[in-house]
Amino acid sequence: MFSSGLHFRRNVLFASLVVLFFACLCFDARAADIAPANADVPFNTGLAFLALGDAAHAEEAFRRTLALSPRYHDAAVDLVGLLLQTGRVAEAQAAFESARLAGLSSPLLDYLEGKLAFLRGNVSAARPPLSRALESGGLPPQAAAEARRMLGAQR
Repeated sequence: MFSSGLHFRRNVLFASLVVLFFACLCFDARAADIAPANADVPFNTGLAFLALGDAAHAEEAFRRTLALSPRYHDAAVDLVGLLLQTGRVAEAQAAFESARLAGLSSPLLDYLEGKLAFLRGNVSAARPPLSRALESGGLPPQAAAEARRMLGAQR
């Protein structure tokens, strides 16, 4: 019996994702051998794993990035966001604090600081960083909307 065209396309898509996943693993290992001190290598690999929905490998790659370069802003933000997305608030708080200790600052980190305080139930501590993040105008639309929602919930 022949499969429907939709079934065939779904299988091709799944096979393509599997190939991409293994290509990421191979690329990560090979690139790390070629440029072991280049923090962009594990960061870009982490983004690829994140796009594939592989949170565990993405987290590992972001942590390797930060081990190579503690001031790698995007890796710090993505790690904190990933930990929050997977419900690991205490680990996200620790990763956030490491980013601040490394001297990182940005509207996204202000937003994450406010979100962490809000999730811990400390709404008064959430207001200043969320307000700073919104006033900067540098937040992505989804983060800005969530910041406004959290600020609105505090009233």
